Amino acid sequence: LGPNRAGGIETIRRLPGAVSIALAPGAPGIPEWVSRARQVGHETLFMLPAKSARFPLADAGPMAVQAASAPEENRKRMETIMARAGGYVGLMLTPGADIVTNEQALRALLQAMHDRGLMVVDGGGTPNTLVPRVAAALGQPAAMVDLEIDVDPTRAAIDIRLTELETLARNGKAAV
Repeated sequence: LGPNRAGGIETIRRLPGAVSIALAPGAPGIPEWVSRARQVGHETLFMLPAKSARFPLADAGPMAVQAASAPEENRKRMETIMARAGGYVGLMLTPGADIVTNEQALRALLQAMHDRGLMVVDGGGTPNTLVPRVAAALGQPAAMVDLEIDVDPTRAAIDIRLTELETLARNGKAAV
């Protein structure tokens, strides 16, 4: 969920509590969103902006973690995002993150998350991602995105994608 406050609050209200929600860190009122989501049973995650392999066509902004940055710089960026609110269970890397293919940079970032008891969700879009292997080596809870819901941000397209995600969840007991 992002900068559309009314849409975000309505989404939190209408989705079943079993649905976890990822929040864009720049959205206004993040602490309130986390609180509302928790009140109705949602687990929340923060989106962790990550430099895209498609940069500059896709720009995650100045707080993006990236493979080329020093581990300390990525940790500081992550901590700045995490300071927006509490009560979330993990961080979700934005789709197509370049850091997911650089083992050294990824390991340092995931270790910092693991040290805080946070799970990681790989936002997808990178076929050769190292997230599952590195997270398993650290003993860190991790998940991979199965399906992007808002590729086409129209109501009809989102409804179709939600139905597809529901089918995945019913067949596999969980879906991301």
